[in-house]
Amino acid sequence: VDSALQNACRETWKSYCMAFFKRYGTEPVRNAGVSSMVIQFVKKIPHDEAPMVAAFFVAHNDKFYVQKTHPVSLMSKDAEGLRTQWATGRAITSTRAHQVDRSQANASCATEAMEIYNKMKVEKNAEII
Repeated sequence: VDSALQNACRETWKSYCMAFFKRYGTEPVRNAGVSSMVIQFVKKIPHDEAPMVAAFFVAHNDKFYVQKTHPVSLMSKDAEGLRTQWATGRAITSTRAHQVDRSQANASCATEAMEIYNKMKVEKNAEII
């Protein structure tokens, strides 16, 4: 196994454990499945960023992550999205996603209304000519 990958996995696990203990007051479970998921996680994002993204994940307050107590399986599954949120400094919770969705719906309605208005204006101008 690649030594850079091994080192990144070791540092990522260490970072995850420290963040997990800080949040939950106990050590996370480590077994073969968890170790495999840490490797998968590290392979999905830049190795040097993986430890920081792992700590970011454990601090993330998304309702689903909190309900599930931040398992490595979710961290691995959502690696790319977590990395993007970490890199941009913007954690997306379900509440924030709902707000963005609502804003997009409002913007779409406004755009549609403007298109109808402009079409009616063109048709009215055509009648005058």
